[in-house]
Amino acid sequence: MWLRPNGWLRVSPPKPKDADDILTQTLYRYWQHCWFDHRFNQTGVEANTVFTLTDAQKQTLEMSTNQPYFREADKQISAWDANKVFLWPAFWQKISRILSNPVRHYSCSGRKRSDSPSSDAEAMAHKLTKTGGQYPGAVSVKYPGAVSVNSGDTHNAPGKPLSEAAQSAPRENGKTEAATICANDTLPLDNQAELPAKTTHYLDVDTAYEHRALRQLVMRKIFASRESPGMYRLEVFDVALNNQGNVELRSFSPGAHGLELVFPATLPDGEVTLGREQSLGVHCLRVHKDKYFYLPGLNPDETIRALRIKPSLDYRLIKDRYTGLHMVLFSNVGDDQEVTVNYVVEKRVTESSCEKTSVDTLDLLQQSGDARLDCTVSEPMKLQLTEFFNGFAAADMAENQKEQIRCIQSAKILKDRIAAIAEYCKNFKGSEKYESGEGFFRFLLWRQQGKCQHRTPIFVALCRYFGIPARAVSGNYHLYPEYSLDGGMSWKSEDLGGAPAQVKRIEPGFQPFRQGSGSSTESRILRRFWKVLIQSNCSALPKLMVGVSKICTKLLRQAVHYQIKRQVPARW
Repeated sequence: MWLRPNGWLRVSPPKPKDADDILTQTLYRYWQHCWFDHRFNQTGVEANTVFTLTDAQKQTLEMSTNQPYFREADKQISAWDANKVFLWPAFWQKISRILSNPVRHYSCSGRKRSDSPSSDAEAMAHKLTKTGGQYPGAVSVKYPGAVSVNSGDTHNAPGKPLSEAAQSAPRENGKTEAATICANDTLPLDNQAELPAKTTHYLDVDTAYEHRALRQLVMRKIFASRESPGMYRLEVFDVALNNQGNVELRSFSPGAHGLELVFPATLPDGEVTLGREQSLGVHCLRVHKDKYFYLPGLNPDETIRALRIKPSLDYRLIKDRYTGLHMVLFSNVGDDQEVTVNYVVEKRVTESSCEKTSVDTLDLLQQSGDARLDCTVSEPMKLQLTEFFNGFAAADMAENQKEQIRCIQSAKILKDRIAAIAEYCKNFKGSEKYESGEGFFRFLLWRQQGKCQHRTPIFVALCRYFGIPARAVSGNYHLYPEYSLDGGMSWKSEDLGGAPAQVKRIEPGFQPFRQGSGSSTESRILRRFWKVLIQSNCSALPKLMVGVSKICTKLLRQAVHYQIKRQVPARW
């Protein structure tokens, strides 16, 4: 506890951003529990009665996949001096950066799970589990480890975005929960169920496409949105260079940066109203027992807000923190059973000013000891890129190509460097055939030849060479890159084009929906604004409400965002 300079009392560490993922929120809650137990352990009050863990946070805390993160947090919290309250914000930044590294960075080699908890996090989860999981706000369970899908659980109020309808649905003990889930550490998630297998793909060397007939492609739409099926997110890959100079696409292992549970609302039948950043999807799967399957997405920073399974099955939904891909596991299914999943994805709204960040300060976004694959440039790749930038001026290449390379080198801010790299890759052609004798990566880099699957690895390699995290994403008959301007905290996609094709799109039968003009994120901000305003007992509140009703929507949004960004005293 401490007094701020303005006299308001603060009783807990600074909160993480509202848009942070579940694992980050759980780590923050865990830190609160450690601080409370250290400060008030003599009172007999349980930390969870003050800083209550939600269902999703509790299950995230229990996942053995995430335990290396909490063990590392244990070490840092144990050495932390809680009395130096003015350093709390800096300490939270320090421990939250733990999650930026892969789990293996903190894993103890050869350590096996045992029945006895080895960290405070496991002890906390073990204690909650032994008491039946009945901490404040706990809900009942239908079967161990599965979310119960009941058609009457959540109702989509007319004209209200799904996220708001889910939040307003009545729940046991007055809590709002989208689903019920068991507090049990012997779940299929850890040991029994099979996560999607890690795969390696080799690029084909067919780059000469210009003088051929157009490819005939059939693409099935999954989302009722304007996005091209080629820009869907089906799988995420690392880009590597083998000893022969050839390019490999290696899928990231699920859970490498932790997993989190997702608790969607039940998507009702009939017409639904979506928020502005929400999209409706339908995906058909042939599923097998004890195996997770990917659900396609649209954005790296999104979550599934509502979901309906046909036929009705118990399921468990998890999200890979690094790739942003969702995976679903069904119970009591036969092999090769056909399942249709209707779901709503919602893009997380983030604010970033990193586009104008100087390229010279990019290293400040990276943490010492980072072990992220998306920041890694292998030695063979680094040698080839260094040779490329040192030798292009004297090489036999077109002058406009040389100018594109100079633009990459001379960029002063990240946005300009990304634009220059993208421009270089978009200028690939399909006129030359690769001849064996030189490495394929070198051929692509120097000759600017190839389709989307050839352009994307060069984009990723150039970004990483200049310290910009990047990775490859597969869509429907398409490969494209994603890059990060803030050290891997958020991601943006870039469509580099490719070989032309004649595409036939198949439209599935989407359920009726209306796209609302309002944003569910803005709705949450507005609710918080009015709550703060009303609780302030402001004497001018009636006049203020009348005045606000006359303000245009744009000015109201600006006023709301300004109000939320201000530091509101604790008594509000």
